[in-house]
Amino acid sequence: MNQWVIPAIGSFLLWGLWSFLPKIITRYISPQSVVFYEVIGGIIFTIIMLSAFNFRPDPHLRGAILSVVAGIIGFAGSLCFFYAVSYGPISLISVFSALYPIIAILLATLFLGETLTLKQIVGIVLGLISITLIVS
Repeated sequence: MNQWVIPAIGSFLLWGLWSFLPKIITRYISPQSVVFYEVIGGIIFTIIMLSAFNFRPDPHLRGAILSVVAGIIGFAGSLCFFYAVSYGPISLISVFSALYPIIAILLATLFLGETLTLKQIVGIVLGLISITLIVS
């Protein structure tokens, strides 16, 4: 079995649970509060993981800055997701927002020179069509 399979299954299960919980949580607290408490949860998890692996961050300034920017973008996306689920159906919002890799694929082709096969392009087009079907 490839080394990536077990972690991919883990992210599939954990992100699936993560995208479901906000629908329940936003019944009790605001989306801003969800982000606040999620950050606290992330800090707790990070401290535990760093301690368990005796980890020290890499001292590369550009990598560190880009990581902080990625964190800001990720939490901003989370806030948007929490607002969406506080107003709409999780069954549609989770599927709609799960199409975010289309953005990563387009950016990778534009800025990293990655190429797409015809099969992959068809998949992207079908994903975009699915957005239309989901929200209509």
